[in-house]
Amino acid sequence: MAQRAAEFIRDAIRSGALSPGQAVPEAATAASLRVSRNTVREAFRLLGGEGLLVHHVHRGVVVRQLDEADVRDIYAVRRTLELAAVGAARCLPPRGMDRLRGAVLEAEQAAGRGDWRAVSTLNLEFHQRLVALAGSPRLDEFFARILTELRLAFAAVADQPEFLLPYVRENRTLCDAIAAGRWDDALAGLRAYLARSERTVLEAVGAAEHRE
Repeated sequence: MAQRAAEFIRDAIRSGALSPGQAVPEAATAASLRVSRNTVREAFRLLGGEGLLVHHVHRGVVVRQLDEADVRDIYAVRRTLELAAVGAARCLPPRGMDRLRGAVLEAEQAAGRGDWRAVSTLNLEFHQRLVALAGSPRLDEFFARILTELRLAFAAVADQPEFLLPYVRENRTLCDAIAAGRWDDALAGLRAYLARSERTVLEAVGAAEHRE
C-alpha cells in the first residue's frame, strides 16, 4: 500500500500537479488515497529517500526544490544514458520507433491546444521512450526517477511556450534522424539539445534561488 501511495504522489510530481515547495498534507493525502496515515507516512519516507519530498519542522512535508548542483548532476546522467540509447537504436525494434514517434505526435497535438503542462510531461515521456530503446527494464525504472526529479527543475519554465516549443520541434528532428539511421546527426543534435536545455534550466533555477 505504501508503494502504491508513493507511486500516486510520484506521478503527481511528474505530471506537474505537485510543484516544488508545495505542501503534501498527511491527512488530506490519506483521505484522498483511502489509506491510513501510517501508510502515507511510509510513502513519504520512500519519496524522501528518492529526493522528491522533504520534511520541514514548521511546514510539514513539501515537494523538494532543486538547486543548481542537482540540475548539473541530473544532466550528467541524462547525457550518459540518452546518448547511449541512441547508440543502441542501431538495432532498434519497430515497436520502439513507433512509441518514440507517438510521443512526438502527442506533444505536437498538446502544443497545438496550448496545453503547456501536458507538453512538458510529454517531453519527458519522449526522453523516457528514447532511453527505452536500450531495452533494459532496470534502466527504464532508474531513468523514470531521474525524469521525475527533472520535472521539479522544469517547474520554473513549465508553462512557458518560448521554452517548450523549440524542444517539441527538436524531438521531431531527433526522431526523424534516428528513423533514417542518421546516427551522427542524431548524436550531435542530442548533445546540443541537452547542453541548451541544461543552460536554460540552470538559469531558471538560479533565478528562483536568488528570489528566495
